[in-house]
Amino acid sequence: MTKAIMIIPPHADSLNIQYLTRAAQKISDHIEAVAIGPKAPSSLPKVIDKLWHYPIDQKSELSTEQCYQIINTYFEQGHLITLSGTFSKELMPFLAAKLNIMPMTDVIAINTPHFKRAIFAGNIIESITSSQERYVLSVRPSCFKQEYELSPLNAHILDPLDIVSSDQSLSKENSDLPDLLSANVVVSGGRGFASEENFKLLHQLAKHYGAGLGASRAAVDQGYIANDHQVGQTGKIIAPNVYIAFGISGAVQHLAGMKDSGTIIAVNTDPDAPIFEYADIGYCGDLFEVINRLLAP
Repeated sequence: MTKAIMIIPPHADSLNIQYLTRAAQKISDHIEAVAIGPKAPSSLPKVIDKLWHYPIDQKSELSTEQCYQIINTYFEQGHLITLSGTFSKELMPFLAAKLNIMPMTDVIAINTPHFKRAIFAGNIIESITSSQERYVLSVRPSCFKQEYELSPLNAHILDPLDIVSSDQSLSKENSDLPDLLSANVVVSGGRGFASEENFKLLHQLAKHYGAGLGASRAAVDQGYIANDHQVGQTGKIIAPNVYIAFGISGAVQHLAGMKDSGTIIAVNTDPDAPIFEYADIGYCGDLFEVINRLLAP
């Protein structure tokens, strides 16, 4: 049976890895994991057979081309699977094109050789029957939730290849905050913050409460925050227990990324903002006033 190679994204936390493991189990009984970065996970679900680690310097970053070289050199066989997100949107299509394999992105259900994925902002579920001998896919972690018993697993170190670091690097998230894909609570900001400096206040709030930090496409386009944090159809699809939107109007593109959240709270000065139609709790008022109250001792 063809093995599944889990590509562990940078800064993926334990829960993300467990959800990825659940998805990998659905395509193979033999699962191996590969981590490309300064450190390898210290423990993994017991069902994982082997952990590979390609070590790089703490300050080094690799481009998609360089990651492809590593994966193609050491993992010529096996299905390739990772989590949906900025990392996968950069890497997986590149891998698929190089390997001449049709990629399947944002997969929400697996019953090999049958797959389901969300398209058109999640309004349509596409069913795919794949006849390929090898899969390249990314999966929504919220659709494969399962916690495993973890155990220490010694990493097998891969020999370094003759490649150099690149400025065209895979995106990385702020490591001082919970991973956006698995955070139970996410605070997210939009154009209403008006500046990058103001947006730092939301970062403080996220750090204060141990929440994930999200953003609308408008906030990313304005340069308030890196696109690692974008929530939406062209960003990350998340489903936290609580999602708090500050200064986000609620465009369809954004709603596609967070509409499956448990409880949605919206803060906006515009009483007619579309997001209020989807919010469980809405507050029409100044977002800075609300955040300052939440940060007050």
